[in-house]
Amino acid sequence: MQKIAWSTAFKTITPRVFKIRSPRGHGTGFHVGNFGSKNQLCALATAFHVVRDVLDWDEPIKIVGADGGKEYKLTSEQMTIFPYPKSDLAIIVFDQPRELNVPNEQLEHLVPTHHLLNGAEIAWCGFPGLRSDKLCFFHGYISCYLNQTEGYLVDGTAINGVSGGPVFYISSKKMKPVVAGVITAYIANRATGDTLPGVSMIAPVSPYEVTIKFLRNLPDAAREAEKQKKDAQLKNVVEPVSPPK
Repeated sequence: MQKIAWSTAFKTITPRVFKIRSPRGHGTGFHVGNFGSKNQLCALATAFHVVRDVLDWDEPIKIVGADGGKEYKLTSEQMTIFPYPKSDLAIIVFDQPRELNVPNEQLEHLVPTHHLLNGAEIAWCGFPGLRSDKLCFFHGYISCYLNQTEGYLVDGTAINGVSGGPVFYISSKKMKPVVAGVITAYIANRATGDTLPGVSMIAPVSPYEVTIKFLRNLPDAAREAEKQKKDAQLKNVVEPVSPPK
């Protein structure tokens, strides 16, 4: 059976991808679902280093869709961020504005008990710093699986600003894109002293969705996130490989 084209998969993913702006730079994030007692909590996954300073300094962020339309500003009081620094992953939770247009159908995610095999074809997208007004498509292959919490090494490029973007593959059985994780970093090869092509890293997102799945409202999320922050010991986090510019 012939699978759908990458351009079709990218079109499906696009309405769910957002640029995340902070006073210190920008990255990418994507919608992982709506939760809460009234399904009012919107959750965006991104890379931890995209929002690390936002957490440290209680700074606001702005989110804007791939169409480059209206920006939505969220203050520290209007959102909760769940940090997973060891995996360079974060999940932003907030009460979804009525005007924020996210498709009702949630994207399917690769379940935590499964992983992609070496050589599997994948793609990812984000807003590169060299042209941050455009959502760009990237393509590559799984180099190796690390483990359930670390994710994958990828034969492909990640540019500043793309961090936090969704990584997806095309399911030949279901004929649709399935999210496999979050693009977090690009590790250049400097073994000889020169900067040579390296590998990118993917953090899994499905294991961490359990944290937000049973949240009832934003205050509930804030209490749970505070516990998460203490456990993560943010001040001891190592500087990420590819911080946003």
